[in-house]
Amino acid sequence: MPKSGSFKVTSIKQKLFEKLESNIGNPWGVTVTRTCVIFAMFALLLSLFGSTGADSFPPTPSKHIFVDETCISVSLTIPARIVFINVTEYDAKQIVKNVTLEFSEPITFVRFNWKVLSKRPSYLDALDSSAVLQYYAITFSTDNTAEPTNVKMDFEIEKDSEQNRDTEEETLLLYRYNGEKMEECAMEKVKGENDDFLYFRTEIEGSSSYVIVTRGITLSSWWFDVVIISVVVALITVIGIYGYRRYKLANLKKY
Repeated sequence: MPKSGSFKVTSIKQKLFEKLESNIGNPWGVTVTRTCVIFAMFALLLSLFGSTGADSFPPTPSKHIFVDETCISVSLTIPARIVFINVTEYDAKQIVKNVTLEFSEPITFVRFNWKVLSKRPSYLDALDSSAVLQYYAITFSTDNTAEPTNVKMDFEIEKDSEQNRDTEEETLLLYRYNGEKMEECAMEKVKGENDDFLYFRTEIEGSSSYVIVTRGITLSSWWFDVVIISVVVALITVIGIYGYRRYKLANLKKY
C-alpha cells in the first residue's frame, strides 16, 4: 500500500497535468499553467524534504560591531575526531587560552573565529549593561558537515587590566546556540587564582556558535551598598537609644 505522502504527490501531479491538457490550444493559458506547475512542484519539494535546519545557519554578529577578530585554521594530515587548539600560540592577548573540540565524525580541517564586540549582538537577550565589561563571539566551522559534539574551553582574565580598574571582581558568562536560541551554560571558576589572573573552564555539549560575556561588580555599586547598610544600622541604633531613654525616663517618673 503506497504511503500517504506518495499518494498526495500523485494526485497533485494528475490534477496539474489535467489542467495543462485542458489548456492545449491556448498559448497564454499553457504559459501560465507551466509557471504554476513549476512553483507548485518547488513548494512540494520543500514540504517533502524540509528546509535547511537552523543548526546549519548559526547566528553571527553584525560586522559593524567587530572590534577585533582572531581567525585560526587547523589542517590535519590524518582525519581526527578530537582537535586541540592552543589559542595562545596564535594570539596571546585573548582571554580564551585553549580549545578542545570533539566532532561527530573525523575531520581534516577546522576554523576557529574569535571576535571582540563593541556591544551586545542582536540575537542575545539583553543583560544588565552596567555590569557588562565586554562581549565576545566564537564560531567553529569544518570542511564537511561534522558538528562539534563536545567543547572544552579554558579562559584567563587579567585582574588589573586597564578596562577593569573600576571593578571589584570579574566573572564569565557563556551562551551557546542550541539550534533555536542562545542559552546560558555552566562556567567553572578554576583554582589557581593569583594576584594577576582569574581562571575559568567550561565543558559543554557542542555547538558551532557561542557568546562570551565578561561581567564585573563595580566599586561604585559596592560602596553604595555599604553606605545604605551603614545608614540603616545607624538609624536602628538611634531609634534603639531613643526608645531606651524614654523607657528609663518613664520608670524614673514612677518613683
